[in-house]
Amino acid sequence: MKLHKVFLGLVGLSIAGIFILLAMSVTTIEDLKADVHKFDIEFDLSESNNVKMKCHSGCVWKELSFTMRGSTYVSSYGMESGFLSNQIVKSTDGPLLFRVERDDAGNGIKLTSVIGPEWESVSFSSSDANHRFAVTQSGVSGISANNATQN
Repeated sequence: MKLHKVFLGLVGLSIAGIFILLAMSVTTIEDLKADVHKFDIEFDLSESNNVKMKCHSGCVWKELSFTMRGSTYVSSYGMESGFLSNQIVKSTDGPLLFRVERDDAGNGIKLTSVIGPEWESVSFSSSDANHRFAVTQSGVSGISANNATQN
C-alpha cells in the first residue's frame, strides 16, 4: 500500500513537470507581437470584390486571391481558415498573421495585424486609376500610397 502511494506521488510530480515544460515552450500571440516579420506583399484591387496578392518576400506562398466575404486571415504560409488559437509555436523566421476585410467606408481594404507587422492596422482604397498597393512590415507604399492611411 505504501509503495502504491509513493508510485502515485511520483506519477503526479512527473505529470506536473511535463505541464510546466510545455507551458514554458509555448509562445502566445501577446509574446510574439513584439517580433517584427519582414515582408513585401502587393495587393491588386482592380476587380470589384476580388483581392489578388503577390508576395515578393517574407512568405512561403507567391500568389493568393479570394473574394471579399467577411474577413480573411493571411499568414506567411497562406490563407488561414478562422482565427488561430492564442498559442502559437514560434518559428525561427518569426510568424506573420493579419486580417483582411473591407474598410469602414466599404470601398477599400483594411488590414489588422495579429502578429508580424509594425503597424496595428492599415487601410487603402482603389479610388484612383491604379489599384495596386505595396504593403510591408512598416506600412503601405507604392503607386497609390497617397490613398493609404496607417495607424
